[in-house]
Amino acid sequence: MADFEALAATLSNLKLVAPGGQKVVYGAMRPTFCGIAVKLFFKTEERSQREMEISLGSGFDRVPKIHETGHVAYTGLDALYFIEQRVDGK
Repeated sequence: MADFEALAATLSNLKLVAPGGQKVVYGAMRPTFCGIAVKLFFKTEERSQREMEISLGSGFDRVPKIHETGHVAYTGLDALYFIEQRVDGK
């Protein structure tokens, strides 16, 4: 499993958007996808798996597209990550 730093090295303008106990969200840029959100889930539980599966299979225009998923080590913890289309706003 790769470290988060290796993943972060493939991104530019990485900024923490929402820190949390179960999930952390970063905003970033990647040349192939432009604006992206990087979500790190610390507890790979049914809810986070379900969010990923629904997003991947939805095909809806109003659901952010997931570009990549995987696992990384983040501050010593195993984290499931999504790289998805960033949607600005509330």
